[in-house]
Amino acid sequence: MVAAIQPERLLKELHDLWTGLGAEQQGDAARGVLRACSLTLIALSEGDGPDPAFSETLAALMKDHPGRVIAVRAGSGEERRLAARVTAQCWMPFGQRQQVCCEQVEIDATRPGLADLPPVIRALTVPDLPVVLWCRDTGLLDACDFPALLELAGKIIVNSGGCRDPRWMLDQLRAWRGAGRIVADLSWTRLTRWRETLAQLFTNPERRALLPRLERVTVSHYGEQPGVRALYMLAWLRKTLGDGAEFTLESAGAMAPCQRHGEVHSVELSGAGLDIAITQLEGEAVEVRSGELTTRVLFHTLNDYELLREELSIEGRDALYEGVLGTASV
Repeated sequence: MVAAIQPERLLKELHDLWTGLGAEQQGDAARGVLRACSLTLIALSEGDGPDPAFSETLAALMKDHPGRVIAVRAGSGEERRLAARVTAQCWMPFGQRQQVCCEQVEIDATRPGLADLPPVIRALTVPDLPVVLWCRDTGLLDACDFPALLELAGKIIVNSGGCRDPRWMLDQLRAWRGAGRIVADLSWTRLTRWRETLAQLFTNPERRALLPRLERVTVSHYGEQPGVRALYMLAWLRKTLGDGAEFTLESAGAMAPCQRHGEVHSVELSGAGLDIAITQLEGEAVEVRSGELTTRVLFHTLNDYELLREELSIEGRDALYEGVLGTASV
């Protein structure tokens, strides 16, 4: 049985929502309601029932990148079903009396019901504004009508951290890029602190002068096989340092319960007079070693909101990431 959604009804409900919000502030011009919209964000998540973390991420994100959010929760069930409702996300900037509001369409679907989703979302996207698709769970990437959803978006954001088949994931990202889409992977975004730390080590001219002597670069990972993040790290190092050294991947052995399969454990650079290592310790602690000097720093574990805020702040294509994506391989 199909429970159809009529986009015209949802658009009318959005109109009525804004009319109601405006009426609430009628007579108080100093307060009022400001409707903010700079993009359409399609957010896909897997699971049954409410997901407070998913909702909180979207609400926080709208303060930095206001837009129309179409939040889709794909749950279990054999019937072909979609159900939708409209809400508003409102907040009052510090020191002001005027509310800023964004609109949100929440859609609950079964996996079979996803087949009816593309035409609904097409009708709900805001004309003449960018459309970004964030797929929170890689399990949805093989949904039968996922390619039709991709056609609606100019930018696609995934999180490959939970993907057990890095080769397939990289092939998908490259295929979407080849089709003209802007692609982003939050696994790459999570490497920002690693890359910044390595770059900072070589702001020292004496240390930078040793780079021609570099002989070996090793990226180690948790688990038996490297994940996409470890492959990105190795590809970035090769792109940055050139092909003069030997680049290798190796396993760091078994994982602790808090660690993810394929996640980066350490990066080591060695050569004549050059001995550098960054190693993940327990929790967020990281050891940075350069020769005999060792320090410890914290790599804050970024949540979905922080990662997405960084990705949405990048205008157009991320040339560095696309270069790394083009050479990353299993």
